[in-house]
Amino acid sequence: MLHRKLSIPVVAAAVVALSAIQASAAEADLASDEVAAALFDTTKLLEVKIQISEEDWEELTAQRRGFASSFLKTPAFNPYTYFRGDVTVNGVTIKSVGIRKKGFFGSNDSVRPSLKIKLNEYAQGRVFGGLDRFTLNNNRQDRAHVSQVLSYGVFREAGLPAPRVGLAKVSVNGRPLGVYSHVESIRAPFLERNFGNSDGQMFEGVFPTDFYADRISRFEIKTRKKENDRSDLKEIAAILEKPGDDLVERLNEHFDVDEFIRFWAIESLVASWDGYAGNQNNFYIYKDAKDSKYHFIPWGVDASFSRSQLLGRGGAASVKAKGLICFHLYQRPGIREKYVAELTRLLDTVWNKEKLQAEVDRIEALVMDHLHESQERGFGDASLAAWNFIDTRKRTILDEIADGPVIVDRPPSELMYFKDVGKLAGSFQATWSDERQENAVELGSAKMDFELDGKPLEVIRQGVAAQPGRISRGFGQRQPAADSPPPPSVVWTIEVPGESENRTYRLTIQVSKQKFLSHNTPIRVEGSLSDGQRRSFGFFGGRTFLGELTLNASALKDGANVTGELKGRLYQMRGGFGRR
Repeated sequence: MLHRKLSIPVVAAAVVALSAIQASAAEADLASDEVAAALFDTTKLLEVKIQISEEDWEELTAQRRGFASSFLKTPAFNPYTYFRGDVTVNGVTIKSVGIRKKGFFGSNDSVRPSLKIKLNEYAQGRVFGGLDRFTLNNNRQDRAHVSQVLSYGVFREAGLPAPRVGLAKVSVNGRPLGVYSHVESIRAPFLERNFGNSDGQMFEGVFPTDFYADRISRFEIKTRKKENDRSDLKEIAAILEKPGDDLVERLNEHFDVDEFIRFWAIESLVASWDGYAGNQNNFYIYKDAKDSKYHFIPWGVDASFSRSQLLGRGGAASVKAKGLICFHLYQRPGIREKYVAELTRLLDTVWNKEKLQAEVDRIEALVMDHLHESQERGFGDASLAAWNFIDTRKRTILDEIADGPVIVDRPPSELMYFKDVGKLAGSFQATWSDERQENAVELGSAKMDFELDGKPLEVIRQGVAAQPGRISRGFGQRQPAADSPPPPSVVWTIEVPGESENRTYRLTIQVSKQKFLSHNTPIRVEGSLSDGQRRSFGFFGGRTFLGELTLNASALKDGANVTGELKGRLYQMRGGFGRR
């Protein structure tokens, strides 16, 4: 049942629909403009059917980002790999495409993950509607299914480059996964359409990424990877490290400051707390070959159009200035006034309350019968919240700036990162047990060298167990189904001398079934190191292990031999999220 009376009549069918070309991929003109328009036609749901082996799907959904490996000072490690499968889009079947999980944490779901479908992973040169890949976001945070459609639309309405968006109902091997957002990937086809070229340098900023001298390597390079020229980024960092009276002029050498202010004002206007201005996250920068300047491109706006703004709650409604560029510009004489003038202009030109609310109504009616069961709870409330957010947004901002720009004078907090604090390496022999053992020091045998905080530790006793792990959704993941088998785990218990009594450390590593049964191949792993009987999450004050596990023998059978080697480093969080 809709929570509001629909403000517009049912929209007529699109002039061009993919159903008109329900033929094999070889027979259809998959590069045509008509096909491209249909892929992003928000008046109807795109139907995406994926076929993939069940074994590969199980492995795909098990892959996830490790917390520590995502927050080193270097680019985040991408754990996702492509699996071969077929995809059918509104009756058009494309064989042998690459399918992988995508996303950082918010969309890193083990039940209905966000997906990337790469058409040319196994066959070069294939495109569909001018696209070489599909990006399917699971809308974990976009519960009303409007944030991405509306936010990117506002950016485009303001004349800034932003991806097109469609809505899709997705199924895997015949199982419905509910409604997804189909977002145009920021790749060569997007760049060609928006800039007229695609040979410039492009980077992606993933939380937490900003223009600090020691974080420039965190920018993920997307084009001209062999060249990998970061000299401009280093110069911007140097400018921001010592911002002077000529800050605006110096920054203008690298990007159009007025265009950036428009980008920044829109991020604040749509309440994109998880973008560059609000969270040093989710943005691309592209150096246009024509003007040799960087342009900011929005990304990951699935948590916008919400009054709560999640991590951004409690801040000013009219401005977000956590991004380093935003903060330092906002301190310059005249820039605050220019920012407010641009925000006011946008409210008068691109913020059309009636049109935006009508879109919320229309999308609610479009998707409500196609939701996955996990999407149904809170859907109506989320739609109503988005509608009300739009209803009051202009008034809220104008009331806040009635007496002039708000003051933001607290600098962004130190970016969080994981510091190297130790290492652990050695070999082990264990016996698989179908029952979990709490004290592994009495089990198996291990020979591990252990160093912590720069000091080698004397190991008095050590043991290892191989057993079922704990079913946990992990950071950003939905709880798996009740009948999901627990992942295999290897647990080391290490006893070392203490000041008054011996101390015990417990290292737990969980891997997927497929990786556990893979022999003589180094596996990249992440585990948590707990101290004594206290459970310690590696990313909240505890220590996290990053390294390689090589299993020489293993089997999921009670009494089976499990042997291998382990080597890697221990890390601990420093800094903070920089919330304010």
